[in-house]
Amino acid sequence: TGPQMMRVLAEHLGVAVNSMTGLIDSLEQRGLAHRMRSEVDRRVIYVDLTEAGRAAFQQISKAKLDIHRALLSPLTEDEQEILLV
Repeated sequence: TGPQMMRVLAEHLGVAVNSMTGLIDSLEQRGLAHRMRSEVDRRVIYVDLTEAGRAAFQQISKAKLDIHRALLSPLTEDEQEILLV
């Protein structure tokens, strides 16, 4: 969904901002994300996925959906759709 403030990402993941720093460092080293400082407030840091990061996210999202579908396979497709929305 585009660049996100590091503080917001930390809140969403339920981790401290200093922990988020290490996570983003790791993603940057792997070429999956990059940081940008706000032009309005230089204290604010935005994080965005690179193309490789977007591809990895898509792959992980598909794998997660496949796992959910396997777990819900006893249900009909309509019942699965209701639960997976």
